[in-house]
Amino acid sequence: MDRTHATLEGVGEAMRFIRDTWITERFPVWEGDIHEFMANVIDERVSLFDVCHVLASISNGDHVEELHNVFVAKDYRGQIQRISIRKGKPLTSQDKNL
Repeated sequence: MDRTHATLEGVGEAMRFIRDTWITERFPVWEGDIHEFMANVIDERVSLFDVCHVLASISNGDHVEELHNVFVAKDYRGQIQRISIRKGKPLTSQDKNL
């Protein structure tokens, strides 16, 4: 398994854990910083740098099918400030008005 695949698997597993554990009907969105998110990545092959790279790609508008309903806010320097994760199905092209 290559590094990119391991990184996507690790980030996806962390997101599934957050959705299953922390997101409820009462609290439909989980928010945290990069370190709070990284605490949910259990694959030792995945580094903080790898996770930041994936999240930066998502914030730049790149679409990763496995990683839907993730929103990344950056500060004025381009550093990841907050990560928000929602539960639910991914948006379709019609939902996005494309």
